Amino acid sequence: MDLEREKLVEFCRALGAGEERAAFMAERLSKRADQLADERGLSRAEALEHLLKVLVYGKRGEVYTGDKGDGADSPVDDVEKPHNQAD
Repeated sequence: MDLEREKLVEFCRALGAGEERAAFMAERLSKRADQLADERGLSRAEALEHLLKVLVYGKRGEVYTGDKGDGADSPVDDVEKPHNQAD
């Protein structure tokens, strides 16, 4: 497994996905990032960042409408590390 995929799986698990679902989500995020990069003329990193923001906002029950340029921290930074305790 490559490092990017491992990090995406870890990220999805931090959002609450189980191991199998996190692996599926990571695969889809990676493929969609490639598509967005091609469609919108973005770098792959920019496309992936956008998708991760959409994912985090969705987890919060919010709609990501794009960067507002207000200097606020990225919601991606707020994702907790996975833990083994049940809440």
